[in-house]
Amino acid sequence: MLKKLSILKPDVIHTPTGFPIYLLPIQDQEIVKIDFVFNAGDYYASQALTSLSTLSMLQEGSLTQNGEEIAERLDFLGSFISCSSTKDKAVVSLCSLEKHLAESVKIVTDFILNPSFPEENFTTHLLKRKERYKIDIERVEVLSQKKLAQVLFGSEHPYGRSCRIEDFSSITRNDLIQFHADNYIAENLKIVLCGNLKSNEVKNIIKYLSTLPIKTSNKQRNNKDYQIISDVEHKHFIAKDNAVQASINIGKIMVNRTHKDYVPLQVLNTVLGGYFGSRLMTSVREDKGYTYGIGSGIISYENSGYFIITTRVGKDVVQPALEAIYHEINRLRTESIPQEELDMVKTYMLSTLVRNFDGALATSEMLRNTFDYNIDFYKYYQQFWSRIKKVQAKELQQLANDYLNENSMYEIVVG
Repeated sequence: MLKKLSILKPDVIHTPTGFPIYLLPIQDQEIVKIDFVFNAGDYYASQALTSLSTLSMLQEGSLTQNGEEIAERLDFLGSFISCSSTKDKAVVSLCSLEKHLAESVKIVTDFILNPSFPEENFTTHLLKRKERYKIDIERVEVLSQKKLAQVLFGSEHPYGRSCRIEDFSSITRNDLIQFHADNYIAENLKIVLCGNLKSNEVKNIIKYLSTLPIKTSNKQRNNKDYQIISDVEHKHFIAKDNAVQASINIGKIMVNRTHKDYVPLQVLNTVLGGYFGSRLMTSVREDKGYTYGIGSGIISYENSGYFIITTRVGKDVVQPALEAIYHEINRLRTESIPQEELDMVKTYMLSTLVRNFDGALATSEMLRNTFDYNIDFYKYYQQFWSRIKKVQAKELQQLANDYLNENSMYEIVVG
């Protein structure tokens, strides 16, 4: 079994405005990657579509350049922009060559800090999103995922709320302007920079970012404490007559990564359905042939988390598939995991962890994963590594009884 986890520890600059810049060195390469990470996910929006639309519309224009000019100039410079979001975070990422870094960063920071949200582009954005929504909502796996989130957290909770067709008519450009003003501020920003920290180009950009003229808030942020209201009914079926397959999602509210049981629960989850050799894959896919793929996972949010098992099966084998899934859950509660199987799972998880820290770019992704929780990045993953190695079968069986009771699960079938 692997003995040590090597983690590239970032340097941190605390800027005068209050946001931190994390620096990770890339040696002998001229590429630089910068992530602008804001606490501006769905959790902080009062309605669906607002956070993602705000993020998507940033590139459509600033007060000095329109969207076409921004795209053409970044393309000419060979720079690449991507935007991603979670329930809690919104991220704008820039990849650039060192020689074009200064101009690329100024273009990106301009549209992040001073977006124009042009009305015509916003209308086009909504039309495209609406058409995509109409297609997605017909897919059984999408319906099943949305329904599970709703019954776990409640339809009014940001983690359970999903977009509805009427939301496309109710959201306005002013909603985006207000959301940007409230959330794209210094207090909500963290920057991660990966590059050759010794180069003059990178040093100059670090200085530029340290004095970034980003607004601060004069009012206390409204961090509403949303109440989780799970559905009283644990089993839900949505008929989809034209569907060839049925989508199954089984889940429950679960601890997030700040909880002491999170790491051993990840080990337990990996045994059950967290990798290709898992019990669910062996039983439901390999032995019984009910599906091409099945998996389980623990999703960690800033303020909660949930456990999920997901698969698609033929409509004629839904019930036997469910019975096979619950049988494997019950085995974890009633039988001790054989040491050979546990050692194999531990080796898999430790090897995956090593790969996840292979270089600055990979490390930056792992660093971002800790931003939601106000935890020490280096210490957390060293303890994560150690906890995987130490966990024993007896503890995992007890956790299975504590957390994986069939009666506590919510079951969604669409098809």
